[in-house]
Amino acid sequence: MTTLETSCSDVRNLKSYFRLHFTCDTSAHFWLHYAVLLLETYATSCCLNALYAMLPTVLTACAACSDLHADLGRQLEAGPATPVCATIQSTLLHACLVMDKAVRDLLPHILIGVAAVALVSTVEMVSSGSLQDIYSLNTAPLILTIFIPICLAGERLGEARREVAVRAARGPWLEEDSDGRKLRLGVLVAAGGSGAQLRGDGLGTLDKPACLAALKSWFSFVQMIVNLHDRA
Repeated sequence: MTTLETSCSDVRNLKSYFRLHFTCDTSAHFWLHYAVLLLETYATSCCLNALYAMLPTVLTACAACSDLHADLGRQLEAGPATPVCATIQSTLLHACLVMDKAVRDLLPHILIGVAAVALVSTVEMVSSGSLQDIYSLNTAPLILTIFIPICLAGERLGEARREVAVRAARGPWLEEDSDGRKLRLGVLVAAGGSGAQLRGDGLGTLDKPACLAALKSWFSFVQMIVNLHDRA
């Protein structure tokens, strides 16, 4: 399909869309379709604003918690374990639990939707063999710009938490009294837990293995579509 044919098709689709909303037999139908159009526009704008406001918030929260875990680990490796260290770790784990509770039911819808849209757009470009579709060209990389950064943020958060246990074990055990050793042991045990990470309901922990498994399935499906298209 040439560029001119594509443009004409887009114009016809746009005319059909506005005819659906604005060409009505009665005044009641006109205002009903007009209200639906306004509702669709408002919902689309709100959903996009909410999505691109939530994603930076989640990534920033993961980065902040990861950096604080790293600083805590360095402190425990270089100096004695104090009640302040235990309080900082408790506060960090509580923040991670709150973030997990807030987003674990939302992230599956976002990530699955992003993967599905990117998959359909990629298949459409591969099947048509053309890069003239602006929508497909812009939505195909969504899996690289949204899905992968979230998984990498979750991986970094998990690694930083586990690193606290490793650095605490390397600390000056012999220079501490019994209370200091108990605090260090408590920090070490708490850092080795499996909760307080970035997770999604039905997806599990969002980390590098989950990202690699999703990408492997995604590319396998795209390759299958390409093979079917070549045989057709």
